[in-house]
Amino acid sequence: MNHSKHQSKLLEVAFKWLYIEYEEYHLYFDTPEKRFEYTPRSIWLINPKTNEWCFELENGGHLWYFYEVKKQFLEIFPIESSQFELIIKMWVEDVLKRGVSTTCNSFGSFTMKVEDALKRGVSTTLSLIMRTFGVVEDVIKRGASFT
Repeated sequence: MNHSKHQSKLLEVAFKWLYIEYEEYHLYFDTPEKRFEYTPRSIWLINPKTNEWCFELENGGHLWYFYEVKKQFLEIFPIESSQFELIIKMWVEDVLKRGVSTTCNSFGSFTMKVEDALKRGVSTTLSLIMRTFGVVEDVIKRGASFT
């Protein structure tokens, strides 16, 4: 299997796993009338049943992801940490149709921020915005590389 086919297959499987793993999570957005108190204009992916969060994308493009996301991912996909960060960046950009400029993991629970997003945010389920997994070829065409 050549390198680009391997990359394409890795992205396809990784995106599918992320969508399945986080299908119970909801995206939370604030509105101009009801801004988040601690993280205005951010977008959160939170499980409303458990209050666990996956990521927060700040308005300026900085992506915070919970360290457990990376830990679980790397248990299944034995790749370099930098490759995970590229995959999570591309997945979030695909889900939200919004650019990610930087990424950082967090060991914190962000309890107050998560509660604020749950209380003030407008939510949609991740499954409502899932698309066909043919998107991987488009990601590869845009120049994603794991080398």
